Parts: sequence; C-alpha cells; structure tokens
Amino acid sequence: MEAAVAPPTAANFEAIAAALESPDSSSRQQAQQLLQQLQQQREDCSELCLAIVDAAADAAAATVAAILLRSAALWHWNAHIAAKRAAATRELCADPGDAAAAA
Repeated sequence: MEAAVAPPTAANFEAIAAALESPDSSSRQQAQQLLQQLQQQREDCSELCLAIVDAAADAAAATVAAILLRSAALWHWNAHIAAKRAAATRELCADPGDAAAAA
C-alpha cells in the first residue's frame, strides 16, 4: 500500500514547474513522478489549483495547476459517463420478470 502524499502547496507547483523546465533529466523525471502523484489527489488539490491558476505570478506554476485541473475534470467526466453507461446496461440486461415483481 502506498503512503499518502501530503496535499500540495503553491510552493509544490512552483518547484514542479521549475523542475519540468530543468535541463537535468533526473530532475524532470522526479517532477513528472510528483506531478503524477498530485494527479491522483484530484479532490485534495482542486481548490488549490483553482487558486493558483487565478492568482499565480509564475506562469509555469499556473500551467501545472491547470493541467491538474483538466486531469481532474476529465476523470470526473469519464467516471460520470461510465456510471451512466453501466446503469443503462443493467437496465437493458434486467430480467423483465424482476421489473414486474418490483412494481
């Protein structure tokens, strides 16, 4: 089981943005791994991402925050679509006798 990652801060976004632009490949790789960890914390970082996009002086940090927001929005949208599709499939596959018994 993975250890929980602390909620991100504005400094995290600035550090990630700087490392992503680094000429050092190991720094970029570490930043990409941290970015992936932050992407897994969709609910934890959405409000902070919005605040950073709105008020960040560092354009690179705002871009990182926007990427995380987009990822979270797509994840939620895809989950919503999958849930609707699963409900429709259950309805189509339901035994007609079950519907009559439920009524």
